[in-house]
Amino acid sequence: MFAFKTKGIVNGAMHFDNEHLSPTYELKVGRPGSSYAFEIAQKTGLPKEVMNYARHRAGKNERAVDELLIDLQREKQEVEEKLKSLTEKEKNLEKLIRNYDDLHRDLEFRRKKIKLEAKEAAMQEVARENRELEKLVREIRENQNLERAKELATQARVERERVKEEVAQLREKVYYEPTDTKAVKEIKTGDFVKMRSGGAPGQVETIDKNKAIVKIGELRMTIALKDLMPANEPLDVQPNASVNVKTVNDRSGFETKIDLRGLRPSDAVRVLEEFVDKALLSSSTILRIVHGKGNGVLRKEVKKKLQEYKGISTVYHPDEELGGDGVTIVELV
Repeated sequence: MFAFKTKGIVNGAMHFDNEHLSPTYELKVGRPGSSYAFEIAQKTGLPKEVMNYARHRAGKNERAVDELLIDLQREKQEVEEKLKSLTEKEKNLEKLIRNYDDLHRDLEFRRKKIKLEAKEAAMQEVARENRELEKLVREIRENQNLERAKELATQARVERERVKEEVAQLREKVYYEPTDTKAVKEIKTGDFVKMRSGGAPGQVETIDKNKAIVKIGELRMTIALKDLMPANEPLDVQPNASVNVKTVNDRSGFETKIDLRGLRPSDAVRVLEEFVDKALLSSSTILRIVHGKGNGVLRKEVKKKLQEYKGISTVYHPDEELGGDGVTIVELV
């Protein structure tokens, strides 16, 4: 009562576990606490008559206040435990909501990407038809039917431009159209980002005008800002994880070898997906995927991912001297 009524003084008490009658060594400021005198005295083995005499001398009011403080302390502890449990459940719920939103955006992105791939395949088909048409135009020209040749050439050009425009619009919608407020946030040095076309997240080291240097594992890449979108910080960063691309044997400049060693399975699958997508678009014929032997986890993930593609004719491991089952060779249709 003195502390309650006196300015500059506050009540405080050391928290006590009344169930086991043991101290917790936690100081609770702001409220008084019971001394647990009778409980501790009983635990130490004082005779019953001494305990009864002490209770009689303390009086009913003193005992009532002490019991009230004990009840308040117990109820406060129960409330704090329930609040802690609810806070933890709320965090888990927020995490589930974020995961759901991420999955929804990823599903929408994949749906648009499949549509884009179909259009790009159609553009390749048009290109093949154009080659046949050009052959026909040459034959017609040789037969002196110039008007028919011009008409066919015009039709081919219009069709090619139409498909190209559709592909460009789809690509813009898939990779550059914002899907949430986070995606339109200005990217700054130190932010974690990823490419709009997919892949592992990295951290922005420097920004120069409309380009940024991004560190992904041990690899540094210069990427246009418009090709980047914000990403969450990786939960488990592996400092030695990197993607090493070495062999170039395709006329389009596409690098047909990729090294996934050191990557987590989830990151390896994302990098592999982007690699195979680009390979299919570049009309490559043979791909070499290095994943190492180890416990075989990466090899299984690579095999599982490759089964999703219809444009693959053969998947096999080379001879032991060329890497054995630590390397997967992919032959495309």
